[in-house]
Amino acid sequence: MPNAQLHLFTPPDPTVQPPHFAIEVEDLTASVAAIRERGIAVYDQEHSQGFGYQAFVLDPAGNLIELNQPD
Repeated sequence: MPNAQLHLFTPPDPTVQPPHFAIEVEDLTASVAAIRERGIAVYDQEHSQGFGYQAFVLDPAGNLIELNQPD
């Protein structure tokens, strides 16, 4: 996957944002809408952390996945 990142770090408070897999998307709003149309919850839509805009979903095993649209 050419536009994927794996964030490996120890956050100050892992309960806030545990280590996770990140996928770069071209259009975060459209990606979030497509996921929600399938009945999947999406969290923190378009939340900027200085690296673009992020939204988060949980996979079936409960792993956090970040969707990232760069600035």
